[in-house]
Amino acid sequence: MSSSALIPDEYSDFRTKKFWEGFFVAREGKAFEWYGDYTTLASLLSTSVPDTNAKVLVPGCGNSELSADLYDAGYEHIVNVDFSETCVREMLMQNVRKRPKMRWLVMDMTDMKAFQDASFAAVVDKGSLDALMGDAEDEGGNVAGMRFLCEVRRVLDTKCGTYVIVTLCQDHVLETILDSFSVLADENIAGDSKPKWSLCVCSIPVTRDMRDSPWKPFAVVATRKADGTGGGGEGRGGALADVSFDFETYAV
Repeated sequence: MSSSALIPDEYSDFRTKKFWEGFFVAREGKAFEWYGDYTTLASLLSTSVPDTNAKVLVPGCGNSELSADLYDAGYEHIVNVDFSETCVREMLMQNVRKRPKMRWLVMDMTDMKAFQDASFAAVVDKGSLDALMGDAEDEGGNVAGMRFLCEVRRVLDTKCGTYVIVTLCQDHVLETILDSFSVLADENIAGDSKPKWSLCVCSIPVTRDMRDSPWKPFAVVATRKADGTGGGGEGRGGALADVSFDFETYAV
């Protein structure tokens, strides 16, 4: 396995099919877990998405085993998308017999027009937004990140949709998340003064391969409010976003 196929020359390479096709070929079918595996994230996911009958979208699924583990835990209505044909083909072959209800689709996660509005109860994103956005100076990454989060809001249930993202929470990424789920979001263009989403920034257990890294992953859980009220206040003096923090690490 060539290490050059696993490390991009530029942050922007993370947004190209060419890099990811080479990445998955180099991995030779072996799973790669960005920011943690199901054991690390199980408590967070079961708390954030308690209904195992929920329809779940996993964008930029890669060859992670997270979706398979979620399926085995009872979440059988999972749709996985990735724009790498190599990845989707490999994952379909690995799972089609053991997990027949799970779907795998080749799709650009910044343009998911194949899905109708409000199609999913939850979106689970493990590192996908980070890969899209790359470096803070990468303007193309900022545009791609905004497009992706616009699609996330569109496909989530209008009453209680939940977006769970595992991210390194770099400043430019966190700023984009906050903007996308605040009163500044385009869905509030009618002039609503209260946030339609509540956000919780959570700490998560540090995996062995991340212990020595200066960057530690966090989770952000964005939940759509059923009535679009609460926590925002009225008028110009109201808060732009409804944000809370939970830094009690989840037990593994």
